Amino acid sequence: MGMLCRKYKIEFSYNYSLKGVIANEEEVTDWLIKGLPNEQVCVDNMIIVSECKETHYPVLIDPQGQALKFLQQFSQTGEPVVQMKITQANATYLL
Repeated sequence: MGMLCRKYKIEFSYNYSLKGVIANEEEVTDWLIKGLPNEQVCVDNMIIVSECKETHYPVLIDPQGQALKFLQQFSQTGEPVVQMKITQANATYLL
């Protein structure tokens, strides 16, 4: 990956993270205080949710149910958090 980026003079970083680029540190700290697991994937998922919640409905892969639990607790708008399992008969319709 790095070789191709260098070849085409594209800036890159091996240490890239959403948290380091677009996150508000105070907001992330607030999420952690409210129970968000302090794991990079969890924080990245919440950043995605918070950045697109006004116009889109993000799809999160959440095999352990951590995001679902946190979002249900954290939801301030009262909007329901919809859980879908890929094995559901109408899963492709819902997507």
